[in-house]
Amino acid sequence: MNIENKLEAFRMDDGLKNLTKKLNEFNPFRILRIESFEIRHSNMLAWLLNPKGNHELGNSFLKSFLYKTINNKENKPKVDALEGGARIIKNIGSLDDYSDLDYSDLIIEREKYQIDILATSTKGTFVLLIENKIYSDERTNQLETYYKKVKESYRKHIVLPIYLTLFSEPPSHNSYFVASYLDIVEILDDEIKKNKNKSDKPSYQFINDYNKILKELLNMDKEIDDLCRGIFAEHRDAIDRIYSIGYKIDFTFPIEELRKIDNIKIIEKKKDVFRFSIPDFQMNPIMRPFWGETHHEYPFAFFCWVGREKPDSKEYIIKLCLEMEGLNQTDKNHKQFIEEVLNNKISKEYTLEKEKPCRWHLKEVKRNVLIENWDNGEESAKIIISLYNELSGVTETLKELILRSFQSSNSTS
Repeated sequence: MNIENKLEAFRMDDGLKNLTKKLNEFNPFRILRIESFEIRHSNMLAWLLNPKGNHELGNSFLKSFLYKTINNKENKPKVDALEGGARIIKNIGSLDDYSDLDYSDLIIEREKYQIDILATSTKGTFVLLIENKIYSDERTNQLETYYKKVKESYRKHIVLPIYLTLFSEPPSHNSYFVASYLDIVEILDDEIKKNKNKSDKPSYQFINDYNKILKELLNMDKEIDDLCRGIFAEHRDAIDRIYSIGYKIDFTFPIEELRKIDNIKIIEKKKDVFRFSIPDFQMNPIMRPFWGETHHEYPFAFFCWVGREKPDSKEYIIKLCLEMEGLNQTDKNHKQFIEEVLNNKISKEYTLEKEKPCRWHLKEVKRNVLIENWDNGEESAKIIISLYNELSGVTETLKELILRSFQSSNSTS
């Protein structure tokens, strides 16, 4: 069977129709694309953790979350070391042992001290610090900064810092307890079962819809998994072909839009990158005495790269950087030019490789974006042009340095 027939058989497959129907079930969270944005998950969790929330769960979700976190075997060394925590967590045998904790004055805050979720109780002298990560990674010293700030701000409180990720990824800071969205799903499954008598309540359906989205995110929906396995086994060649085309990034529209701005010249174009330059950066007679013998027609160029931080991430990174190649620090004129670039803060450093001319990334800007359809180039073009405009000030400064340095080099040659 040729590929056209295989694609047609795939299109008409009953399993695919059932999968499409399943995936298209109405869910407000899917419409809002909540699964890809940490801030929306944090908003939902803050609501669920609040005993006074209108979810009608009382403090049940909060108690269950604390119980699962404290009893996670990965957290045992941290439980033993938790300063002042003995009266809350020592020898806890069941979830009911949390019932004596006073949650009546618990305050849930979002983004206080830039922390995702901060829950504080004055009566219980207890602080819950939650850093929530879905796809993004920790920033440098982020966990240390948050922990130190909370410890300083709540000196008489017991601080329980939690690092919440999809699959209990280890935190960089040893004081943080690990928790996962698998825990959240288990808790919500229990709450949904316990509250079946409230199934007509809007809050019940809302929580149920959120739980379904989490299961999709974590690949925990058995019905969907079974449908996918059957379809893949039957139509692997067609799916491989669709995948190879579907993830192909088309730069045609962004390039055309850039040409309207600065008449750019494409130097290189590959699967996920393209390099381009502008007329002012093209090699010309004034520049040649400075540059010497070089094969680079465009020694200054913009490098655009699109990719994912993680293979399973739905977010793309679009990165644009200004670069130059052919510089050699052993050349007096080149060295002076490098110093000028560093002094003007166009770049933080210059690394020389084996005293040979090399490529130097000067300034870089990037965006984390959710682009579902690369065939529609308008969205990606807007982002790339926005990044290009961000570099406009650097470009103008560099043009002045180029003209000044090259004219000086030309006059002394």
